[in-house]
Amino acid sequence: MPLASCLLPLASCLLPLAYCLLPIASCLLPLAYCLLPIASCLLPLASCLLPLASPHTPHPPPLSLHLKTLQ
Repeated sequence: MPLASCLLPLASCLLPLAYCLLPIASCLLPLAYCLLPIASCLLPLASCLLPLASPHTPHPPPLSLHLKTLQ
C-alpha cells in the first residue's frame, strides 16, 4: 500500500507534536471549564440581542431552547 507507506512517516512526525501539545491542552481544559458557565450565561443574552440587531429577520427560537435539547 503506497498510501500507508506515505502516512507512516507522517504519523511518526506528528506523535512528538502530540506529546508537546498535550500539556498545553491539559492546561487549557480547566480554563474551558471556567469559561463554560460564562458562555452559557451569555448565550441567552446573545439570543435576546440578536433580534434587536436585525429586526427584519424572523425571530429564531431562543438559544437556551437549543441548549436544553442538547443536555
